[in-house]
Amino acid sequence: MSRGSKKRAVPRRSTAFARQRKVTLIANLAGSTTNVAVQAFNQAAAELNMPADYQLIASGRAKTQAESNAAFVVALVLSLVFMYMILAAQFESFIHPVTILLAVPLTIPFALLSLIVLDQPLTIYSILGVFLLFGIVKKNGILQVDYTNVLRQRAVTDPDEVPAAFRAGAAHTGSGRRWRWMESLPAEKRVRLWAIVEANRVRLRRS
Repeated sequence: MSRGSKKRAVPRRSTAFARQRKVTLIANLAGSTTNVAVQAFNQAAAELNMPADYQLIASGRAKTQAESNAAFVVALVLSLVFMYMILAAQFESFIHPVTILLAVPLTIPFALLSLIVLDQPLTIYSILGVFLLFGIVKKNGILQVDYTNVLRQRAVTDPDEVPAAFRAGAAHTGSGRRWRWMESLPAEKRVRLWAIVEANRVRLRRS
């Protein structure tokens, strides 16, 4: 090419993805998290008002994190199903597994709050930690429900095992106040309430 000619440089090879031309943007996070970088990139792209035939496709670490978040939701649903099946076979009941698993979803907001307070990103390691927390909560629930059933069986064989305040016809008092709602409960519900309170007290003391 002569010095005086004015020709525009054309790349010899263009990259494509799914039969469409693509432009790859690579950036250094510089201490930031992937979530923050992806949100900033999407916001900057939205301000460009690009035509409808343009689209953003994440790749690299952002793609891996998006896939891991989707896999976390699927794994959460499958874990709840499998845990229910195992607990239903263990307790031979359809109600007790629900009682145990009701505490599992409550751990998610507190786990996310812990990450926010400690300023930690949601990574694959923190997701595995959430699943580990599920196991701890489920184990504690199993022990509480199992000991509650043991106390209810003891009350059937030995009614004197139940404190006088929880027996039928007894007025329940506590801290100088009368719990009038206890007086209206039948004997079976009073025994069940005593078993739940006693099982929780024992678990709290031993944990």
